[in-house]
Amino acid sequence: AERQADRFRDSTIACLEDEDARVRRTACATLAAIGLESDFELFYQRLLAEERDAEADAARNAIGTLAKRLQAGDAAAEQVGGKLAGASGESRTRLVKTLGTLGNAKALEIVRAAAEQALFGTAPNRDYAVLLLDTLGIWPAPEGSAVLEDLWQRLQDPSLRQAALKNYLVSVQ
Repeated sequence: AERQADRFRDSTIACLEDEDARVRRTACATLAAIGLESDFELFYQRLLAEERDAEADAARNAIGTLAKRLQAGDAAAEQVGGKLAGASGESRTRLVKTLGTLGNAKALEIVRAAAEQALFGTAPNRDYAVLLLDTLGIWPAPEGSAVLEDLWQRLQDPSLRQAALKNYLVSVQ
C-alpha cells in the first residue's frame, strides 16, 4: 500500500505541471491531502509561478491545508516570511495572502513586522501597507484585530488611519 501511495503521489506531483489549469488546481488539493513536508516547496513554486489567481489560490490553500495536516504551521510561516523578504509585486501579494491563510501566531508576527516597516519604517510603502492592513482585516483569529487597533492608534496619515479602521471594523464582526 505504501508503494501505491508513493506512485500516486508522484503522479500527482507531475500533474502540478499539467497544461490544464483545472488539473493543476486539483493536483494541489490532492497533494495537500497526501503530501509530505518536502512538498511545501512545490506549492511555493506553484504559488509564485501561476499566471492566474485561481491557480495561485489553489496553491495557497494547499499550503494551508498541508500545514494544518502536518501541524507545520510555524515552519510554513517562517518559510513564507523568508520568501516575503525579497519579494515584490504580485509575488509579495500572494505571499502575504498565504500568511493570512496560515493564520497562526508566527504568520501574524511576520505580517505585523511587515506592516510596522511599511507604515513606520525609513522607506514607507503605502500600497504594501494597505495590502497588509487588508490581510489583517480578514485574519482568521481575533489577534489580527488587536494588531489593527494598535496600528490605527499610532498612524498619522488620515487615509491610512481610515484603511486601518475599516479593516478593524471588518475584523471584529
